[in-house]
Amino acid sequence: MLNPEWGNLLEYKEGALYWKARQSGRCLAGSLAGCQGRDGYLRLCYKRRLYMLHRVIWEMHNGPIPAGMFIDHINGDRSDNRIENLRVVTRSINGRNRRMHSNNVSGVNGVSFHTRQGKWCAYLYLNRKRFHLGYFDNLEDAKQARLAAQQGHNFTDRHGL
Repeated sequence: MLNPEWGNLLEYKEGALYWKARQSGRCLAGSLAGCQGRDGYLRLCYKRRLYMLHRVIWEMHNGPIPAGMFIDHINGDRSDNRIENLRVVTRSINGRNRRMHSNNVSGVNGVSFHTRQGKWCAYLYLNRKRFHLGYFDNLEDAKQARLAAQQGHNFTDRHGL
């Protein structure tokens, strides 16, 4: 939610926010606003409430974020809050810019080994629906099928990297 005070409280410089005036005990005027959480996102505490820094920066530049929309870091770096690296997207598009899950064993998003078939399985999720792309004897064929299927569906070049 847009706080009309952001412009009076904070100053934006090259992807970072700085306090314009002293806040509470430790936040001096000119000091960097926010801190990084374990998940890599930068957060800001104001009046005992946490705000995601990328959302504050977006709202300072563009106004309120429409309901149901997300702010996506284009390059995938959660701490890179330069306004040119932020965009407003749907949940579906935001998911198409995700990095690979840590438990992925194939090295390719949308490709897994199907033990009963003894083959690699390729699939694609679009709008919460799973599309089966086929079973393949080798990983490279499954990878090519997955990459071909995602063309034209707004997946970013860094998806799964």
